[in-house]
Amino acid sequence: MRQHRRVTFRNQFRVRVLLRENDELLGYAGDISFGGFRLISDAPVEAGSELALRLKIREAEDRTRYIDVDVVCQWSRANPKRDNFEAGMALDGPCVAFAEYVRTLGAAREARV
Repeated sequence: MRQHRRVTFRNQFRVRVLLRENDELLGYAGDISFGGFRLISDAPVEAGSELALRLKIREAEDRTRYIDVDVVCQWSRANPKRDNFEAGMALDGPCVAFAEYVRTLGAAREARV
């Protein structure tokens, strides 16, 4: 059972997920919540692995925001419908910038409803 409401992105390329050590693209965030996010990638991520990631968020045409997060992969599986992999990433500690971003997304979503 989910502990947090999640925001699903219609455009999965909105939030890019990079490895923090070299800014290499790992994948994209499919949905996001206060507890973490679902990673969509071309390669599997091992469950239990700890990762230092950077979220690259396109906020407007001329603005990009970066949020550094430490996560633990909770689960990983192949998605045969889309020929890619999905992984559940849980925050490995509090991240104020991440929480503010999720709060902003939730507020924007509520305003549209």
